[in-house]
Amino acid sequence: MTRAGKYLDEHADDSVQLWLEHYLDAWHVEKNGLFKKLLPLAQKSKPLAYWVPRLRAHLYWCLRSSFVLCDGDIVGAALEARERWVTCLDHVRGEHRQCSHRRSAVDGEDAAPLSDEAAADEHRLDKLDPEAFTKLRAIVESFTVKRFRRIVPCKGTTPNESFNSVLAHYAPKKLNFNEIGHELRTGLAVLHYNSIAGKYVCTLYFLCI
Repeated sequence: MTRAGKYLDEHADDSVQLWLEHYLDAWHVEKNGLFKKLLPLAQKSKPLAYWVPRLRAHLYWCLRSSFVLCDGDIVGAALEARERWVTCLDHVRGEHRQCSHRRSAVDGEDAAPLSDEAAADEHRLDKLDPEAFTKLRAIVESFTVKRFRRIVPCKGTTPNESFNSVLAHYAPKKLNFNEIGHELRTGLAVLHYNSIAGKYVCTLYFLCI
């Protein structure tokens, strides 16, 4: 829980909070609530390391597909996202009857990241590392409906974070640049980002002094 989220929970009855909706960005929730918790465990467990990137992708899929399926209904999408999310625990132990990817295939949705049943059976976490599976269960179940309700309607800032990463190569934050130098470096970052993002690249003209 972020400090802002904690503050809003503690002051939920304040008059200012009655009309204020607080949403969490999916990228930051996935990074701080999932990846940072799984990373130290994965470094000690090779079987869990196999599942980390797949679980991250599964979380994004749950958010996106649930919001689309529920036609923008925030409460319904949060319930659906939570239901789909916890099915990953069945998948990583080889139980596929309730897996969300089977239902999504019937509904004609995009393929779910956790859909390779043969690979799941080969990398069953509960058999290869029961202790890691127990810890994974605690992390997965920490994503409550209330938490999903705050994430679902948000538009992700992943493109912004990607651009900031590119910009950091041209204009590192630990270095100081004058106004012209910073503008030139930012322009180079824009050209670089547009080229790797597959977007139309606008032509920029610079006067180097």
